[in-house]
Amino acid sequence: HNFDIRKHLLEYDDVMNKQREVVYHRRRELLSGASLKADVLDMCDALIEEIAAAHANNEVDPAQWEWKLIDDAFFKQFKFRPAFNAQTEAGGKPVQSADDLTEIGSERVHQLYDQREAEFTEPVMRQIEKIVMLQTLDSLWKDHLLAMDHLKEGIGLRGYAQVNPLVEYQKEGFTMFEALMAVMQQDVVEKVFSVQVQRQQDVEQIQQPKPQRVVMSHGGESETPAATPAKRDAEKVGRNDPCPCGSGKKYKRCHGK
Repeated sequence: HNFDIRKHLLEYDDVMNKQREVVYHRRRELLSGASLKADVLDMCDALIEEIAAAHANNEVDPAQWEWKLIDDAFFKQFKFRPAFNAQTEAGGKPVQSADDLTEIGSERVHQLYDQREAEFTEPVMRQIEKIVMLQTLDSLWKDHLLAMDHLKEGIGLRGYAQVNPLVEYQKEGFTMFEALMAVMQQDVVEKVFSVQVQRQQDVEQIQQPKPQRVVMSHGGESETPAATPAKRDAEKVGRNDPCPCGSGKKYKRCHGK
């Protein structure tokens, strides 16, 4: 009975182990130091294709497309408004299909990305890509682990509906993992296009601690006079000396107690 319980738990753990291998492999790639520009641009192209698929219907006249929604979708994802319309010229032809929209949108986004790289400098842009992708992956992965735990806790009830809880856990876990990757793609692109780099002097001001009043001496006279040791008015009386009070007793037996 215990063996069956353990085997059952391992089958559930195997689902998470496969997802964990994918995430950790991706993390190692991000930490390898290789340029991530191609990865970010690939994410951009994939998102542009999704926008075109959602808003550009080849069976409808381009003049009837929701160009305002297309413009808003590009602004939400890439922080710029392309102002596309059915008469937009690109390479000598107007936008008349979803493929045209994808091609023109990709050109505009790549140009914008190159402009940001020129503004921030290439080393800074590479660092931004790395930090954004790592932080986004780590944050989403932690949320995903919590969601998978919640799914595992309640999946056993599916057995009452005459379905295999393990199979349902595998299906829903895979769906949730795909959603994680999709959200990561959107978040990374949005952050990379919206992040702003502070000026160096602003960074220095932030990093510089507030000045404190400290008196320092370099061998000369200090501004604050040093405390002089107190001088004893009378000579020190030994413990075995006669007590100054005149009692004839030793000091330690009289006032020296």
